[in-house]
Amino acid sequence: MAEQNEKRTTRARGTSRGTVHPRSDSGKTGEGVDKVDFRGYVNLTLNDTDKRLFDEWLSNVEAVAGGINTVIEGGYRLSVSFDKRHDCFTGSLYCQVPGEANAGYSLSIKGGDVFTAIQRVFFVHLVVLGGQWPTADNKAPYNPDDWT
Repeated sequence: MAEQNEKRTTRARGTSRGTVHPRSDSGKTGEGVDKVDFRGYVNLTLNDTDKRLFDEWLSNVEAVAGGINTVIEGGYRLSVSFDKRHDCFTGSLYCQVPGEANAGYSLSIKGGDVFTAIQRVFFVHLVVLGGQWPTADNKAPYNPDDWT
């Protein structure tokens, strides 16, 4: 085996022999922006008024689409997963923008289907929290699972 470089290497997939490529800087995102360290989860419970506002918010398609575009373009990462234990989907936003108050936190909301989970996490971020998440310095007794 050849002498190892200081940088780690990985094998490219899709070839029988594999081509060795230098590993990219793991301290950067795909855009070359510094990564932020994970700091925790933000959970909350919506009250009845918020739940009614959710339905009203969904009826304004232009505002919903515009808000979602702004959040993603602003450096938040959206992910969706299935929670087998609770038989539902979880929509999560992760702030990967260094220096922002939400940086390193993940806001997660559950929904009965993929689209509801996505809609709810954006609604909570944009409308309920106004983009300012309660973090370690600003704790509140919230629970994202209470949609009854």
